Amino acid sequence: MNFLISFLILCFLSPSYFAFSAEELDHLVLNTEKGPVIIEMDTVGTPIHFSALTKLVEMGVYTGTKFTFAQEGFYVQLGNEEHREFGFYQEQRELIKKLPNEITNFKHYRAAVTMPNSPDDELKGGDYVFTIMLDQSEELDENQTIIGFVVRGLDILDELSKGANGEEALKNPLKIENAVFMNKKDALAYSDHNIKTHFESDIFKFSLFSFLLIMGIQLLAHFGKEKIDQQIIESMQVIVLLIATFSFLAQSYPLVADSTIASVLFVAALLLCFKVMASLERSRGLTK
Repeated sequence: MNFLISFLILCFLSPSYFAFSAEELDHLVLNTEKGPVIIEMDTVGTPIHFSALTKLVEMGVYTGTKFTFAQEGFYVQLGNEEHREFGFYQEQRELIKKLPNEITNFKHYRAAVTMPNSPDDELKGGDYVFTIMLDQSEELDENQTIIGFVVRGLDILDELSKGANGEEALKNPLKIENAVFMNKKDALAYSDHNIKTHFESDIFKFSLFSFLLIMGIQLLAHFGKEKIDQQIIESMQVIVLLIATFSFLAQSYPLVADSTIASVLFVAALLLCFKVMASLERSRGLTK
């Protein structure tokens, strides 16, 4: 009887247990003005670091911390408290403690996130400071703890490292606006949404620029029609039509991006647009 009861309890609890395990908050999302940098944490191999960083994130230690040091194509690294606009308050400082190394089989390949743990590295090292590798570094293997790997946003850090200009200190550090732990699904969805939002923002800017350019060309053609050669005016009209078509297609792209068939039709429409424009120019004698 007891066995039956235990079995029934296990059957009811197992789905919830596995659902909870699948939703483990093991992805650290660092939001910056350039976009999110997402780190998949090694929760199994470095449990001490993961536990410590979870508390540091909850207390807002990484909010306002900046990527301050870099070497182009090699690494980027957070700065310590003196590189922040505002210092830590007492509760935050109490959480920042020395952490023992947790060496695993992971190597310092590109995208590895490693914790400097050298007592003589006070300037760039720390108990919450980490380095993100942009290239391999074998000499760090088995000497520093790899807490995870960047899975999204490495391109942001590649671009940031170019600002080092031969010096380790960046002239324009990148500030972390906020940091939060998410599960894998939510973190990647958040990144995709951010990329889509930036893309749509770029489309809006392109459309606005296109509108202003079209208005400028139209005004120039209207007020200068008596002074400008007719063939040039016709060329300007073709340009207006081309810009308007591209602007319309750009605005339409987000609506078809999630559909393979719609994307194929979109590309076909774009190619047809090129063909029509070329035919129109030839018919007017604007091109050979």
